[in-house]
Parts: sequence; structure tokens; C-alpha cells
Amino acid sequence: MYFILGALFVGIQLIIHSKLAKIDKAKIWPNCIMVLISNALIIFSIAWAYESIIEFESQAAIMGLVAFGGLGIIFAIIAYRIINKSEKTNKESLETNE
Repeated sequence: MYFILGALFVGIQLIIHSKLAKIDKAKIWPNCIMVLISNALIIFSIAWAYESIIEFESQAAIMGLVAFGGLGIIFAIIAYRIINKSEKTNKESLETNE
């Protein structure tokens, strides 16, 4: 299970990094760090829920999904906003220079 989650984590990071590289945002560290943190928290919440269900602790599984998964989603939203904000400012600066 953990090998699959590790492969999923690395695969998602590579896909997101390649998409950021296409729009020239891969070298901006806040983007990469926020995406890394959100991805790690979401994968950790899945692992937490899986282990809690194996131990027959359904309340712990739900709490892990809510706490860690919710925090991961919040970080993902912040990363998305940072990436799009920097895109918008680049478009505005290009329009003013022309």
C-alpha cells in the first residue's frame, strides 16, 4: 500500500511540475513548496484513513481525512491562487509594456 502511495505522490509531483514548467512557473519556490505540502498532506490523509480502517477505528479514519485532507485541500487552493495570481500579473505587465 505504501509503495503505491509513494508512487502516486511522485507521479502527481512530476505531473504538476511539468505543467508548471510549461507556463514558466516551475522555478518559483512558493509554487513548488505549496504544491508539495498539499500533495503530501492529501497522500498522508489517505494513508491515515487506510491504517485506521484496518485497525477498525472508523472515527479516526474520518477525522484524519477531515483534518489532514482538509488542510491539504486548503494548501492546494492557496497554491492554485498563487500560481494564477502570478499569471495575471504577468499578463498585466505585458499589456502595459506594449
